[in-house]
Amino acid sequence: MQNIRIENLLLIDIETVPQSPVFDDLDEEWKLLWEEKVQRTVPENVTAAEFYPQRAGVMAEFAKAICISIGYFKREANVVHLRLKSFYGDDEKYCCRSFYQH
Repeated sequence: MQNIRIENLLLIDIETVPQSPVFDDLDEEWKLLWEEKVQRTVPENVTAAEFYPQRAGVMAEFAKAICISIGYFKREANVVHLRLKSFYGDDEKYCCRSFYQH
């Protein structure tokens, strides 16, 4: 990595949250799927429902993207600038389309 020019880097960050803010809002099928998914990883004395807000946002099946940010470095007159652009909103489809179209 030491030989890579900073101008050749592209930075991408995706922020995710649970599809539903609380476990009780899931329909019965999704509740069962969640319980199956986490049955081996739920800490002792914690229910699957309590574990949901802690982990659902990072598990693809239960998460949605709410922000996609990209960045790159541009050198101008021996000064390096970081250029950033973010595509965000509560609608994952909108975020992904906005990112793709730019």
